[in-house]
Amino acid sequence: MEFSIQNRLDTTNSRAIENIIQYFNRTFKGMKSVEYRIWARSYAKHKGDFSRLSNIRNIIRKLKTKLMEINDFK
Repeated sequence: MEFSIQNRLDTTNSRAIENIIQYFNRTFKGMKSVEYRIWARSYAKHKGDFSRLSNIRNIIRKLKTKLMEINDFK
């Protein structure tokens, strides 16, 4: 039996998102840090532009997929 625990933050409040960015700044290591930095910088740069943020979300998802493929190869 496997248990999958996923923590998830779900909000559209811009002030809450900015607080989340500030709280998690420089706390992750490895690939999660790369994902977080891309997300945080793109949010600050493209705040309010849903299409750009959606495109960046898809790029991050592709990075995750590629990383999983590399880890499966080893």
